[in-house]
Amino acid sequence: MNIAHVKDVYFQYLMIILEMAIQYGLKEIDGDGERRYIWKEFDGIMNLQILESYVLSFLELFQDSSGEDQVKIREIIRYIHNHFSDKGFTIKTIAEYIGFNETYLSVYFKKQRGQTIKEYINEVRTEQAKILLSNADMKLHEVAVNLGFTDANYFATFFKKTTGCTPTEFREKCVR
Repeated sequence: MNIAHVKDVYFQYLMIILEMAIQYGLKEIDGDGERRYIWKEFDGIMNLQILESYVLSFLELFQDSSGEDQVKIREIIRYIHNHFSDKGFTIKTIAEYIGFNETYLSVYFKKQRGQTIKEYINEVRTEQAKILLSNADMKLHEVAVNLGFTDANYFATFFKKTTGCTPTEFREKCVR
């Protein structure tokens, strides 16, 4: 299936969600700036599961919590997706960017998303690792560096803990 077509369908779906949120007074009209920003984010997402998760996160606008909370959660999620591979990326850097302290950010994220921020970051890294590992030409240490790990052995341990198999086993099962 053509990934560009799938992204376009998801984008159109998201625009409908946002239009409904505006009609129900759950979101303010932001104009074309937000459309361009969202499309730019879509363009950078290469995994359909992450894309789906991103789109579905906008449905939270319709939950009982305030729209301000949803804007803040989306901002946190965007920051994670854009910076999880940066050197020095920590929960503290997220908190500083958002303007929360680490403890409050952790409690806030858990309350809004139903999972810890660390669990979410690990999910994002694991999904991106699977994508990178599907390229058999990419060396394990290159995959680790692209995910923000400084040590390939630590990455392998992380991957095995989160998926139940080593990166090499994953490649053997999934790349063939």
